[in-house]
Amino acid sequence: MGNLISDSDKQALQNAFNDVHDTFARPIYYFKEAKTVVLSTNPSYNPIYQQNSFQKSTVKKVTQSGSFSARIKYDTDKSEGTVSSHEIDSQLKLRVPDGYVRIKVDEDGYNYLKTTKRLDFDGRRFSVESDVRPHGLFKPSFYTFFLLPIDK
Repeated sequence: MGNLISDSDKQALQNAFNDVHDTFARPIYYFKEAKTVVLSTNPSYNPIYQQNSFQKSTVKKVTQSGSFSARIKYDTDKSEGTVSSHEIDSQLKLRVPDGYVRIKVDEDGYNYLKTTKRLDFDGRRFSVESDVRPHGLFKPSFYTFFLLPIDK
């Protein structure tokens, strides 16, 4: 069976979408749960039986943070022809909170957001409040998340 769109045309279309993302994306800073690192000073110490009890260990919390790029859309324009939260609540039994923020990320951002608790951008802190929604012409290449502000 033949394809209507050649592989080179598919790649050109995908590159156009990547250019749009690169043009309008801004940096977002993420924070994950801190990792606990235990530093041991005695290599012969057995923690199960606590043999060689003169073991000295140091517990250190290592913060996991960094940044990635995302396109950000605030829910501030009520003149847009979107469905109101009342209509969604009555028909689908879903509640869209006021003040949500939608971000669209590429695959790198998606890998960070899978386990992220908090995000910072525009001087505010947000929490991830939705499951991921993949987008793409021929395969998922961008992902949408909905966020809620923590500090109102």
